[in-house]
Amino acid sequence: MGEVIDIAGRGEREEEPPELDALARRVIAVVAHQTGRHAENVGLDTLIERDLGCTGDDAMMLMGRMAGEFGVDMRGFDFDRHFGNEGGLGWPVAVALVVAVPLTILGSHAFGLVSRLTGWSPLGALTPTTQFGICYAACALLILGAMTLLPQARLRRSGKVPLTIQDLVDAARTRRWMLNVTKSGLP
Repeated sequence: MGEVIDIAGRGEREEEPPELDALARRVIAVVAHQTGRHAENVGLDTLIERDLGCTGDDAMMLMGRMAGEFGVDMRGFDFDRHFGNEGGLGWPVAVALVVAVPLTILGSHAFGLVSRLTGWSPLGALTPTTQFGICYAACALLILGAMTLLPQARLRRSGKVPLTIQDLVDAARTRRWMLNVTKSGLP
């Protein structure tokens, strides 16, 4: 581990992150490229599925690339033990867009009713088409925002053993997948 240092002389102490060796930097570069992230945003404690959103086919491709790029014997690797099936934000986006339509119609009617009853339009002098578009976008974003929290909660309840970048570095270093990986779960 890194050296413990005093931050700004205030008596607060923080552990300095460990210096990355060339292999760790290569693994991080591969993972960052494969997941579309910047390498500086990926660390040894980064969780592949939860933090990077890499699951299903994407995770399968990443693990295949790890095997090929670093010569890792993956015979002991149980994909289902670590990763869920594909889904990511694909289904939340679809649900958000479909569910937003009836909510938008109801919202537009509600705005119209308020306008007729009070003479005041909540969206000002906008055309009905623009009002509908604003309602639709707001509904879709609210639904999508709520649904993006579901994969994290699902992973915690799934019993999956999360993988970190450190796990991949260890596999690359030993050139084999460790069969006796034990993890206590998510932080």
